[in-house]
Amino acid sequence: MHSTVTTAVAQATSLLRAQHLDRPVWRRRDLLDAGISDALQSAMVRRGALTRLRHGVYALAELVENGDPRARHRLDIAAAVAAAEDPTWAFGPSAA
Repeated sequence: MHSTVTTAVAQATSLLRAQHLDRPVWRRRDLLDAGISDALQSAMVRRGALTRLRHGVYALAELVENGDPRARHRLDIAAAVAAAEDPTWAFGPSAA
């Protein structure tokens, strides 16, 4: 039998999985706006569904662990831009 936390993590992971093409990384406040509480975010990190890329910036663990260096670089750039306080852009090869 699944616990309530396991069910909530699975539902939240499905929600994020459906949106990952439009949004590869999520800020804490974006997750809160999507209805994913701080407690559920922590549970998702503990259970390996989310990976913390920067302070307050997360991605689905399956995207981080897929082994493609280019995809990982895109996630890292997206996380850096999302974590920035001021408007920020990538340029050069990273922007392509």
